[in-house]
Amino acid sequence: MQRMPRFVAQNFFFIDILPARITRAELSHDNRRAADFHRALTPEDYIQQRVDDQIAWHSKKSGTNRKIYQTLTFIAIIAAACIPLLSAIAVLSENAGTMTPLVAGSLGVLITILSGANSLFRFHENWVEYRLIVEALKRERYLFLAGVEPYNATEAFPEFVERVEALIAKTVVNWGQNARRRVISRDPKQPTDVAVGTDEETPAA
Repeated sequence: MQRMPRFVAQNFFFIDILPARITRAELSHDNRRAADFHRALTPEDYIQQRVDDQIAWHSKKSGTNRKIYQTLTFIAIIAAACIPLLSAIAVLSENAGTMTPLVAGSLGVLITILSGANSLFRFHENWVEYRLIVEALKRERYLFLAGVEPYNATEAFPEFVERVEALIAKTVVNWGQNARRRVISRDPKQPTDVAVGTDEETPAA
């Protein structure tokens, strides 16, 4: 029975090829990463790894939502402008048949779908919110690098980190609130709104 632990260790943990005394750091998959974890974070590292990364991510998301929103809105505008024209053609033309009203009705359905998609996925709101976060993060970065108020004190870096993380946390909270948006109940006897996915009003801070 005493040989079983040794057999398992040798065949599954490869203890036979490791030194006799094994430390936690030596068992780490990446010793350098474990050492970096304990190293103090410098302002340059934080700006490059955290602030610039968040600016790039939010900027990309803002651009994507802007393009989708503008594309869907432009298509809806064109469809809405074509409906009166098709209605006039159907009235004035003797050979219009049933095809023209059918196309006009299809355009109306398309407008409803596009408007619903914009409302459901909040492309416009996401575009604005992500862009505001980008500009706020850029402002904090410039103020910190320039060393002006509120970063003209000796403990400027902790204040900078706190303000940046508060901006990022605000985005997470907004996302959580949007995920828990209320929907109108179809049954008039039920409450007018029902929370989606949770019974809580807002996520915990």
